[in-house]
Amino acid sequence: MRSQCFALALTLLTALTGYAAVTVKTYHVAGGEEVTSETWPPQLLQRIRKTDRKNPTSVNTAVVFTNRRKTIAIKYSGRETTNKKGEKQWTGQFGWVPPNANWYHDGFFRFTLNKSASLHHRFQLVETRSGDTGLARWVADMPDATATLEFSLRANDDKLLFHIRFEPKEQKAVSSAVVTLQCYPSDFAVQKPETRSRAALTSKRRLTPGPKGGSSRAEVSEEESWALFLDEYYDVAEGRGAGPCAVAWDVSRCDVTLRCGGYVCYALAGLKSGVTETSFVLWDFSGVTNADAITVMKALEVTPKP
Repeated sequence: MRSQCFALALTLLTALTGYAAVTVKTYHVAGGEEVTSETWPPQLLQRIRKTDRKNPTSVNTAVVFTNRRKTIAIKYSGRETTNKKGEKQWTGQFGWVPPNANWYHDGFFRFTLNKSASLHHRFQLVETRSGDTGLARWVADMPDATATLEFSLRANDDKLLFHIRFEPKEQKAVSSAVVTLQCYPSDFAVQKPETRSRAALTSKRRLTPGPKGGSSRAEVSEEESWALFLDEYYDVAEGRGAGPCAVAWDVSRCDVTLRCGGYVCYALAGLKSGVTETSFVLWDFSGVTNADAITVMKALEVTPKP
């Protein structure tokens, strides 16, 4: 049974208070194409880079999930770049928009598969679907496997489900796979960096930045299945910031390390030996106080599925 069952089981914790289907819309702009409200809705999505508009190799694709509780847009932006050796290579990443801190709008996750970086492999959007569960599926051909990413939002839910799967090629194996999730809790605070007060919480621990805002690191136990990233100064309860963000994972399939810095925070999930797919659940607690978000996460009952 696919590990996506873990993610779907978790969403059932949300009370269903009436039915409303999820609508999924796709927007696409290639290099040199005119940007219009039909191709890229400015009221929702981050502006396309000016350098992309004139770059004939660039691609910007966004999938917008909407239900009665939440609107979430996932953007894939890529372009040809030149590496240090003067060689052409593809560089692309997935962002969570609109960009009000939390899951990063210019690359909220990436992964390595047998030391090959997802950043340099082009993903194709192969399917979107509206209905009880809104779905978007991207696929990339990597040296040792085909990588498939599935993002979904369920009706009346406020969490994004993220499933990643590797299908090894003939005579190849998934010997190492690490997914890195990246966030800037509640506020970037670029103009006032001294005000930031980051923290990463699990059911068992509280992690804060190291000396002088440096990153602190902790490997979590199998009794810890989620992490909440927040900023204790930029708290909605004090009229500051956007609210925290969080992630839950399948402890039967991942070994997770948290990193909490004075600016950026990470969750690094290494797939266990023999595992070729896993799921994550992602929250953007926009408009939610730190205390209320903590209450939500501590009430979770996460049961991994085989």
